[in-house]
Amino acid sequence: MSSSAENETHSNGGYTNRGLKKGPWSSEEDEKLKAYVYSLQAQYPTKKGVRNWNSVSKSAGLSRCGRSCRLRWMNHLDKDVKKGPFSKEEEKLFFELHAKLGGFKWSKMALQLKDVILIGLEWLLVQFLV
Repeated sequence: MSSSAENETHSNGGYTNRGLKKGPWSSEEDEKLKAYVYSLQAQYPTKKGVRNWNSVSKSAGLSRCGRSCRLRWMNHLDKDVKKGPFSKEEEKLFFELHAKLGGFKWSKMALQLKDVILIGLEWLLVQFLV
């Protein structure tokens, strides 16, 4: 007997049992997501980010889960997220914050570095390279 978790992740031609698309994003999907998130930002300029990504997925007309939309936005589409290596100043600040705040305070570090996604990855790389 299979569990419901197995059924949800079972792929059927790029779709899960719940009808959500899996796999690579198309440029059309990217454009739909960008257009919808930008319209939200224009409509609510004082709000800090999207709170309900499941509603974004449905409202934008995407057959993706909210988590997939959030990750696509944060990792690939958001022009405010810096991609690439840290500058020497950012690297120095990172190590200062790590010493001050402790090892796994990523959200507090991110507030000061403004690079939410890359902080944990950078730290993991540093740990393996040292």
